[in-house]
Amino acid sequence: MSEFKIYSSSAGSGKTYTLTKTYLILALKNPNYLSYKKILAITFTNDAASEMKSRILEALKDFSSENFDDSNRFYGLFMDILTELPQFSEKELIENSKKVFHSILEDYSDFNVKTIDSFVNQIVSAFTLDLKLPFNYEIQLDSISILTEAVNRMFLKIGNNEYKELYQTIIDFALSKLDEGKSWNTLTEELVGFGTSLLNDESALLLEKNKDLEFEDFNTIRKQIKKYFDEIEEKISMNIELIFDALQAKNLNSQDFIYTDNGVYGFFAKIKKNPLLLLDPKLRLKRVNEAQTKDSWTSKNTPLAIVDAIDSIKPILNKNISEMLDLINIESNKFNILFEIKKNIQKISLLKSIKEEFEIVLEEKNQVLISEFNRKISNIVSKEPVPFIYERLGEKYDHILIDEFQDTSDLQFFNLLPLIENSLSKNNFNMIVGDPKQSIYRWRGGNVDLMIHLLKNEIGPLTKNDFSSEIQEVQLKSLSNFIKTSSLNTNYRSKKEIVEFNNSFFEKIIEKYSTIYPKLDIVFS
Repeated sequence: MSEFKIYSSSAGSGKTYTLTKTYLILALKNPNYLSYKKILAITFTNDAASEMKSRILEALKDFSSENFDDSNRFYGLFMDILTELPQFSEKELIENSKKVFHSILEDYSDFNVKTIDSFVNQIVSAFTLDLKLPFNYEIQLDSISILTEAVNRMFLKIGNNEYKELYQTIIDFALSKLDEGKSWNTLTEELVGFGTSLLNDESALLLEKNKDLEFEDFNTIRKQIKKYFDEIEEKISMNIELIFDALQAKNLNSQDFIYTDNGVYGFFAKIKKNPLLLLDPKLRLKRVNEAQTKDSWTSKNTPLAIVDAIDSIKPILNKNISEMLDLINIESNKFNILFEIKKNIQKISLLKSIKEEFEIVLEEKNQVLISEFNRKISNIVSKEPVPFIYERLGEKYDHILIDEFQDTSDLQFFNLLPLIENSLSKNNFNMIVGDPKQSIYRWRGGNVDLMIHLLKNEIGPLTKNDFSSEIQEVQLKSLSNFIKTSSLNTNYRSKKEIVEFNNSFFEKIIEKYSTIYPKLDIVFS
C-alpha cells in the first residue's frame, strides 16, 4: 500500500533499529530474494552508510545461522519482523534471510545503502553527456583551492585595458578597506571567503537572478544607496543641530542631565558625532524613551535653575526626539538592508568575474564540484514530469528510505521528489527519518523546515520554495495524500532521570516561548 512514512526520532530512540527493521521487512517480504535491489536507502555520511550496511548484513547473517534461537544477538529484531510479516512461518523467514544474505554478498553493487552524494554521482556518471559534463571528469572536493586560484587569476587582469571596470572595482574595494582601517593585503582571503556563496545552493540561486547586472549597474546602485544615506544623514543632522542649539542657548551640558554621559545627553552626543548611528539596531533607546514618556530628564539633586532651564527647552527636545524616533520606525528596516548591501556590493559585483574564472579553472583541470551535480540534476528535474535521468532509476527503485532528513537541503529534496512520487504511484512504501533538534548542516544547505512542514503535512510552504517548479508543486500535492507521521518516543540510551529532566525542561520552553517561536512545538515535542 502506498505510504510516505515520516518518523520523528530523538537521539537514542531506536532510529537505526527502525531503519534496519524497515529495510529487512521490505527485502524479506517478497518471495523473490532479489527484492533488496529495488530498495534505495540514503544516508548523509559514509560512517552512517557503513553502519547501516553492517547492521543489515549482521542481522541477515544472524538469522541464517544454524540453530537460530533467543540466544542470538538479533533474535528480538527477527521476532519483530516476523510479527510484521505474518504470512511467513519462522522457518520460511529464516530460509528467505539466507537467500537474501547470499544474494547481497554475490552482487554487492546492488546493495543500495549509500550517501546522497554517492547516489547523485551514480546518476551523473551515467548521464555525463546529457548533463554537459566533461568526459572522464574528476570530482573536486577542495573548492577553496579552486576559488583561490580563480581570485588570483582575476587579479592578473588588473592593468589590462579590456578590463577597466573590473580594475576600477578592485581598486575601489581596496581603498574601502583602507578607509575602514583594514589592510588591503587580505583582499584575496576576503574574496575567497565571500566567494564560497557561489557553492551554496540557496545563495547561488539568488546570485543567478542578478547574473545580467554589469559593473556599471552595480555602480549605479552604489550611487543610489549613497544618495539615500546622505538624505537620511541630513535629516538626522538637522534634528540634532536644533537640539544642540537649544542646549547651548541655555549653557547646558551632560552633567546637568540624569545619568550624565550615559543618559539622554550622551545619546544626543553620539548622534551628533555619527548621525547614521541613530538607525543602528544595536543602539539603546531606553534613556531617551524614559526622558520622553516618564519626563525623566533630571535627578532629585539637580539645582532648580537647571531644572527650569531644561523645562524651557523640553518642547524643542521632545519635538526633535519624536521626529528621530519616527524616522527609526519608518526607515530602519530599509536602512539596515541597504547598509548590508552597501557593505558587500563591491564583493557582489566581483562575484560574476570570480565565477567565470572558477569555471575556467575547473574546465582546464577537467574537474567538477560535487555540489554542482545537484544543480545540474535540478535543471532537468524541475522541467519534466518524469525526468529522463530517472526513467530507468524509477523502474529500478520501488522503495526510498532517507535517514537524517533534517539535514537535507532544498535542492536534494526536490531532486529526490520525482523518485518518491513515482514509487508512491506504484503503490509502494517510502520512509524518511529525522530529528529537527539535531539539525547541524545549515552551513551546507540543510533545511530543517522541510521536515517540520512534512511532519505537519503543510505542503503550501514547500510549493513556494525557490527550488520548486510547477511540476514539483503537483508532485508535492500528490505526496501529501500519502503522508503518515509517527514519533519514536522511547529513549533506550539515557538514564530515566536525564530523560525526565529533558522532557520537563523542553515542556517549559515550549510553554513559555511557543507563541513567539511557533516551530518550537513541533521541534521539541
